[in-house]
Amino acid sequence: MKQLTIDKLTFLRGQCPVVDNASLSVTGGELVGLIGPNGAGKTTLLKSLAGLLKPAAGDMRLDGRALSELSDESRARQIAYLAQERTAHWPISVERIVALGRFPHLAPWQQPGEADLAAIEQAMRETDVLQHRTRQITHLSGGEQMRVLLARALAVRAPLMLVDEPVAALDPAHAIAVMQTLRRNAEAGNAVIAVLHDLTLAARFCHRLALMHRGRIVASGSAASVLSAANLREVYGIGLWDPDQGEMPVIPWQLSTS
Repeated sequence: MKQLTIDKLTFLRGQCPVVDNASLSVTGGELVGLIGPNGAGKTTLLKSLAGLLKPAAGDMRLDGRALSELSDESRARQIAYLAQERTAHWPISVERIVALGRFPHLAPWQQPGEADLAAIEQAMRETDVLQHRTRQITHLSGGEQMRVLLARALAVRAPLMLVDEPVAALDPAHAIAVMQTLRRNAEAGNAVIAVLHDLTLAARFCHRLALMHRGRIVASGSAASVLSAANLREVYGIGLWDPDQGEMPVIPWQLSTS
């Protein structure tokens, strides 16, 4: 199983540390939820891992090898990345978009083989976009477009998967289905990091949580330990739900079987 280690990572914007001395490890088989308020540094951390940003300091390694030593081709095969910014501008079919996930595995001008086509089909099935395979992505809703781009990331079949807000703009049923897919992907032996704002989904599906605040990882571990009353008050400025208050929150927990 692959292991990702992040050691004392720092990224500066000007002189301001956006990610500040952050350390984290993720092993194949784990879905780790990266949580924290807006501006905590979550997206910057993911972009650094994806090679889109160059940190000022720190070390990032996959199975002991520095990510900076990977060629672009190797990084594209080893790391699948779903960005937070995902507006579709080109009228390309869903199937062709998902097929882009197999390009890192193909030689120039090589056509997808049987294994590639199977990966594309499976990714579309897992994200519930198979019925849209011939439609142009620009004709889909924002939530449907997000699921298509997640399918592209899944089609890579990379041992490390980075997904930034994968359930943003999704209805509750599709949000649960996406989290189930990410957890299955991790339990197949891959390492998955997901930036999440929905703390209920994070607690329900992630094996571990890492809480970021002002660029630092201030807590890491089980949902019960990370989502403590003290942490929620300090980092988010919110309190835990108290059933004695008489209010009934709507908490989507699982898909209906009926």
